[in-house]
Amino acid sequence: MAVCDMPGLTPLTQALETLLAGIEPLQTSEYTTLEYAVGRVLAEDVRSTLNVPPADNSAMDGYAVRAADLSAGGALTLLGKSMAGHPFSGSVGQGECVRIMTGALLPAGADTVVMQENTIVLDNGRIQFQAGAPQGDNVRYCGDDIRAGEIILRAGRRLRPADVGLLASIGIAQILVRPRLTVALLATGDELVMPGEPLADGQIYQSNSFTVAAVARRLGCDVLDLGTVMITPKHCARRLFRPTVRLMW
Repeated sequence: MAVCDMPGLTPLTQALETLLAGIEPLQTSEYTTLEYAVGRVLAEDVRSTLNVPPADNSAMDGYAVRAADLSAGGALTLLGKSMAGHPFSGSVGQGECVRIMTGALLPAGADTVVMQENTIVLDNGRIQFQAGAPQGDNVRYCGDDIRAGEIILRAGRRLRPADVGLLASIGIAQILVRPRLTVALLATGDELVMPGEPLADGQIYQSNSFTVAAVARRLGCDVLDLGTVMITPKHCARRLFRPTVRLMW
């Protein structure tokens, strides 16, 4: 029985089995930079080369102190300040504090950060604290988010924008990925006309290839448009009776 003479439609599960039976996973790989990484598939696990955060730092704008020195209404001597990218070089001792900004390194000797909203700058330059605080309050410790050597992304993952930002945050500039698939599209039908062209009687606009191409591009594939062929009994015998998708690598 010729293909065109077969009754009914192929069930979806059977069609998927037929397609998958002819597909082999890609084994080759290539490097790409982060600028072009979205939508690519990782070829290997990615491990962090550093701790995130890389050192103890402040989660708030405020003052770095020793929790043992805090008391309601008590005041501490201000030594200096620690800014993001410009850490305080000294050490915090008993009765002392350091002005600190979000993301700045916690000075040596300090173990707690008090929000600036809970403090008052006195006329003599000392800092008054309205209440005590538990040790470690408002401190982000080294490696809290990611530990050096930890796998952060697994092989086979299709990279999203957040993944690219994560890779950048640990200093990775390029990654090993699978090559892009090339999807070749071939539409068949005497009645098909490209959008923008005038329609004659019995004709319709070609739309399936545009839909499939858009899906393929969104999945990170390159698309090769093979155009449209007319239906003839010869084509039918060759099984070219509907839009075809072909994977090329």
